[in-house]
Amino acid sequence: MNSKTFLQENTLVPLAGQGSATLGELNDTQIFMCQEVGRGKRVVDLGCGDGRMLERLNEQCNEAFGVEYNRRLVSQAQQRGLRVRNFDLNEGIPFEDEYFDCVVASDVVDSIFDSRFMFEEVHRILRRRGIFLFSVPNLNSLSNRIQMIRGSYLKRAGGFPEDTDGMRVRFFNTQKIYELCRFSGFHVHQIWGLPSAESSDAQGNRDVLRSIARPLYRWRPEVADILVVRARRIDV
Repeated sequence: MNSKTFLQENTLVPLAGQGSATLGELNDTQIFMCQEVGRGKRVVDLGCGDGRMLERLNEQCNEAFGVEYNRRLVSQAQQRGLRVRNFDLNEGIPFEDEYFDCVVASDVVDSIFDSRFMFEEVHRILRRRGIFLFSVPNLNSLSNRIQMIRGSYLKRAGGFPEDTDGMRVRFFNTQKIYELCRFSGFHVHQIWGLPSAESSDAQGNRDVLRSIARPLYRWRPEVADILVVRARRIDV
């Protein structure tokens, strides 16, 4: 099985920030992003999975659409009446120009080979001054720095195609986010830092560690596990 077929068929690939959560549950990052989207918008979720985030967006009185590469997840979402298209985001975004008020992408950007092309496509489908809300694992996270000091392999960076923790083809920090947005016609309004669901120690004291991490990451998002970015389309 090649890597493209694996991605089309495998429904067990973990989501960034989700940790051991079962497929279909919203993780903290997705809940945060839904809150930032707000209400009354036409919005598309890129890499929408089985559509649980779309359901939340619809509940918030938005007109929500989704794009997903995995055929099984597309089928699950469509069976629940959600508007989801099966498409490879490496080839573009299958919507017309200036169609959306908001585009969301939770844990997708770092899985796209040509991230600049993806951002240009997002720019194309957004209305003037539209919002692009996306999240990526942070290469410069405190946990990654500790892993490097220990000589361990970085999380979320698998060594071979079928490694379900290895779907990352691009790695981002705050500097690269600003560069990519600037080159693609976006102005970064804000970057938030969030802990991942994997922020726990061997004794499982996840809640304690997350309570410490949250204020630290609010103060210094550049060392957070997950970076959530709010960017606005600009036109020269």
